[in-house]
This record gives sequence, structure tokens and C-alpha cells, in this order.
Amino acid sequence: MSEFRFKYKDINEKGQPMGLFSSKAVLTRDSLVMARKTIPLVDVVGADGHSHNAVIVWRGPSGYANQEAFRVTSGGLKNVLRHVNSSCSRAKAARRKQQLIAEDKLDAYREWNCPECQSVVDLSGREVSPQIWCPYCDILVTQNGNPPRGEVSFHTCDQCGLYAQPKPMTVLYFWFAVVAFGYQYEIRRMCNVCMRKEAWKMLLVNFLFVVGVIPSVFQLLRAYFGGSKLSSAFRELDSANAAFHKGDHMTASMLYRRILEKHPDQAGVHFNNGLAQLGMGSTEQAMESFGASLNACINYEPAYGMLERLLHEAGNGEKLERLRRRCDGVDYVPAS
Repeated sequence: MSEFRFKYKDINEKGQPMGLFSSKAVLTRDSLVMARKTIPLVDVVGADGHSHNAVIVWRGPSGYANQEAFRVTSGGLKNVLRHVNSSCSRAKAARRKQQLIAEDKLDAYREWNCPECQSVVDLSGREVSPQIWCPYCDILVTQNGNPPRGEVSFHTCDQCGLYAQPKPMTVLYFWFAVVAFGYQYEIRRMCNVCMRKEAWKMLLVNFLFVVGVIPSVFQLLRAYFGGSKLSSAFRELDSANAAFHKGDHMTASMLYRRILEKHPDQAGVHFNNGLAQLGMGSTEQAMESFGASLNACINYEPAYGMLERLLHEAGNGEKLERLRRRCDGVDYVPAS
């Protein structure tokens, strides 16, 4: 792999860049070399970001998570994130392969290349499932048959944590007095349901000063006339998520199940249904939904985390151990 170089600035707690000059960073075959630290790629959990700011999470020798946040000033944010995630995923997959060779378990090694971010997802020792989840760009990809159109645009909402179709939204507020004026803005990723709340807030605040009304109305139109309504497979997903937000978990669950009747192997929709079941106090049904989510996608970490927590709280050690062996891979080798 040839070296990839970019420039960046450190940012403060508000996400604003500090200093006049940018620092240089180099992504090599083994490490991300920054001005004051060198991060081994095999320690990187992943990179994410938006609005020109990036954050890289890694685990050091102590095992605790560390993070480095910065503003990309040259090289392009998406390009930087793609290179970091692709490079660290390949380094970790190569390490896993060497470990399995040393343990004489090479037959358990299996990898998958994400079509969206080109990262390598390690599936060693895990059973084959209808979908695969990319932990780097948070998409679910159907492997067989006819995948739902546009499914790669659906993933977890940063705001509410539901499986949805998040998109960037510019949150913009104008104000002015007699001799002064000002504005503030930021770009957030959120689903259409969360966008509706923010857009109404924008309209109410900006209505006082007129200037911000047009962008507020534009965001309202995006929120109400876009999203899952334009998808044939997930048409009712936004309606279900809206019911969930209102606390009407029974209606939300009914709508999730309606989607699953036509598309039963959608891990994200099963996950949402599990959360709705929890909202109704139906823990057993919630565990079944999270289990169905893992049957649809064996490496879907959100469902795994919820099911692991519920089994731990229930004190079901036997099922918990089976779940960990099944989903952690490596030691689990399918019989066929």
C-alpha cells in the first residue's frame, strides 16, 4: 500500500479548529503517523466524522479506548475516513489470518469486502447469514437473491439509535438586532423523524427574524417527503419509527412486523422491533427479535449487544455463553 497523506488541525470541545497552521499526517502500511502520536493500525477500532471533523478510536495496550478528534484541512474528510478504515480493517484481518495459521485453524478464516467503503470485515469462524454488517460504514448488505433497492442508505441514526435512513441536515439559526446580526450552523446526521423535530424548532426560532424561514421550510419538506417513503421495501419504516418516538411501541412493532412479512431477513428492522418490544415490557419477545436480527446478520453488533445485555440481566449463563461463542467467531466453526 502506498502512503496516504493529509493535513489536519486539532479542534476544541466545540469542534472548532485551533491554530493558524495545519499539521501533517501520514497513513503508512502499519501506522497512522500524526504530529504528536503514532497509532498502530491494528489497534484502530474505526474512524468516523462529518462536517470536516473526524474522530479516530483505538485501543492501546491497556485495553481502554482512546480517541483523536481533528479537522481535515487537506485530503477530504470522506477520503481520509475511507483510507483509515480500509487500512486498519486490512491490518486486523491480516493479523487474524496469521493467528489462525499459527493455530492450524486457517479453514475458519473468512473475510468480506464492503462494497461501499472498501473495508475488510473479518467473519472468521462465523456461520453464513443472509446479510453482512459493515462496522466501519454501518450498512447492512443482503448477500443472496434480490436485495432491497437502496438498502445501503439505511443504517443507525446518530440521534435516536434506530435503524433508519439518516442523512446530513444543516441546522441553521439567524438572529439580528437593530445594528447587529449573526448566525450559527452545524451539520448533523439524523433520520427523517429526528429531522422533523429539529426542522420545526428551526422554523419557530427563525420565524422571529424572517431570514431563516426559507431554509427551515426546505428542511421540513426534506423531513416529511423524503426518507423511507421513497423506498418500496422500507416504505413504512419512518412511520414505525415516528410511532416509536411517540411512545406508541405497539403500533411501531406492528409496522415493523409488516415490513418483515415481505422482507424477513432484515436485521435492522428486527433490531428496531426488539427495541419496541422492550418499550412494551416484553423482554422475552425482545430477545426473540434480537435473536432473529442475528439470524439475519450474524455480525450485527447492535443486536448482539442488546441480546448479550438482556441474557446477562436474566442470569441465563448457558445461553449467554452460546451466544458469545456463536457471534465472536474463531472458536466457532460450522459443521458444514
